[in-house]
Amino acid sequence: MSTLENTQAYLQRHHGGDGVLAAKRTLESHQRNHDALFQAFWNQHVSLNSDAECHLIDLGCGPGLFLKDLQQHYPNANLTGIECAPYMLDHMDTLPNTIQIQVLI
Repeated sequence: MSTLENTQAYLQRHHGGDGVLAAKRTLESHQRNHDALFQAFWNQHVSLNSDAECHLIDLGCGPGLFLKDLQQHYPNANLTGIECAPYMLDHMDTLPNTIQIQVLI
């Protein structure tokens, strides 16, 4: 089994063995998990102005919801998401063309 296959098998177990349900839960919990408390934590630990020209990478970006949030906060940023769980990619919404997704399969 390749390293990627091992990672995908681990993620499947980590997500309770049901990738479709895990993707659904990710979509449902995003707003709650990225609330004002999360934003305060982010602002405390990440020193970026809203007009920053930078490159942000989301490892394990799931369906890309956090990347969409980042695009709203940092419109000049170059955003990249990396994902290898097919069931997360299946639930990816249409993303702005400023967001690049690297799919590991």
